Amino acid sequence: MVRYAPRSGTVAVFALVLFPLATMTGGCAVEVSVGQELMGESVEVDLVGIPPQDYQKWYEKSMTEYWKPSDPFRTEAIREGYAFVVEFGQGKADTKSLRGGQRVWKKWDERNARYLFVLANLGPGSDKAGWMDLRREIVRIRPWPILGPVIQAKIKRSGVALANVPDRKLPKQ
Repeated sequence: MVRYAPRSGTVAVFALVLFPLATMTGGCAVEVSVGQELMGESVEVDLVGIPPQDYQKWYEKSMTEYWKPSDPFRTEAIREGYAFVVEFGQGKADTKSLRGGQRVWKKWDERNARYLFVLANLGPGSDKAGWMDLRREIVRIRPWPILGPVIQAKIKRSGVALANVPDRKLPKQ
């Protein structure tokens, strides 16, 4: 009796071919929602893809300054297309999604973005670097698993909270 056994190399080759496609095009899904206490209130959230060479300046950026109308960081990010702006408020959905394959992912790929900064306009606060400022959260988005989870960002009055994030390895500060 002869039994067919698939070659073990078949799976490995398939994974090697598929992995680069999954990690360099499209991207993971990001779901942003507002907490119960902010439903109906006007809240802006920016999802910004940042390459390694720009990480430090975005890490240290004052969130109070960033949300001023003429701030050059935010103005450039929106103008150049590497900020995905999410708006919540009266009559708007309480949850919004950014899916892999949307136009902003192409821009992030072009810029070699490795980090996603989730920035919430929750009014003035005590400016601190990185995620010590509760209006900012950071997650590594590249490389990303083939079937990565949906990153969930919940915006609360107290700040941004991330869930479903498998890799929190960020540059040392």
